Amino acid sequence: MKNSDPEEQDNIIRGYLQGEAREFYLITKWIEQVVNHYSWGLNYFSEDIIQEVRLKVFVNLKDTNF
Repeated sequence: MKNSDPEEQDNIIRGYLQGEAREFYLITKWIEQVVNHYSWGLNYFSEDIIQEVRLKVFVNLKDTNF
């Protein structure tokens, strides 16, 4: 969430929790950028890791534990 203001971040989080496609895509892309970084070397497991992280982010945001 580079250069985004707190209100924009709240809107993205709210949209993600409500299942909005745009916000789902944004958060997935941010997760993919981190997981697929070449230095990690997680090529074979990246899709599984992305799915797991996305689920954990969703659960923690929904429970306001993030």
